[in-house]
Amino acid sequence: MIQAETLTFRHPEMAAPVLRDVSFAVAPGQLVAVLGPNGSGKTTLLKCLAGLWVPSGGRIVLDGRDLARLAPRERAKRLAVVPQEHAPAFPYTVQDAVLMGRAPHIPAYASPSSQDRWAARVAMEAVGIGELAARPTSRLSGGERQLTLIARALAQEAPLLLLDEPTAHLDFRNQHRVLGLVRRIAADKALTVIMTLHDPNLVAGIADQVLLLKDGALLAAGAPGAVLTEDLLGSLYGMAIGVLPHAGHRLMFARQW
Repeated sequence: MIQAETLTFRHPEMAAPVLRDVSFAVAPGQLVAVLGPNGSGKTTLLKCLAGLWVPSGGRIVLDGRDLARLAPRERAKRLAVVPQEHAPAFPYTVQDAVLMGRAPHIPAYASPSSQDRWAARVAMEAVGIGELAARPTSRLSGGERQLTLIARALAQEAPLLLLDEPTAHLDFRNQHRVLGLVRRIAADKALTVIMTLHDPNLVAGIADQVLLLKDGALLAAGAPGAVLTEDLLGSLYGMAIGVLPHAGHRLMFARQW
């Protein structure tokens, strides 16, 4: 389980906090989506959960231990991060990029073992990019690049997966392809997943729980059916939102343009 306890984050050069007293808990095996407008603090929250940024107040507890007290290598064995954007400094092959996910398991000054290479191969096959193993990452499409980052995180073999806007810059087909893949892999491997997203319709189709983040504070948290309502979404985005039941799904749309 991972939980945030009255989490606050403030940049040193800013007077107002980016996150304000955010508290929630995520049970093992859940897929949680963080939804909110631009500037609401979604990426900041994810970076704090990953241990990349140190909270100004409150704390994050991972499996009963304070995240701040975990050494980087130990933390990397417990959680993996898929960033929103990643521009490699060199044109690594896809296989080498995925193999980097094995870093927490490789002793200092040692080379990847056959077991590490096998884990990378399994991760690539899991996301359907095994045939791209020898291709330079500089020659990948947006969807292929995102799948490579997910494969790298899977090769890390951490039970908690954090994804920052995994559908950013992807077309309609690849959005659903990537999210469907994340959902399937999370179920197959019993992973806990926390991801930030922009589109409430995507959230409704994939999440077990939803966190609505507005101006750095938690507006609401709960199951999609309880949280993705016209009133709460209208408050979140500051506009009239409609929710239309259709074929067992709920479609959200703007009532005004």
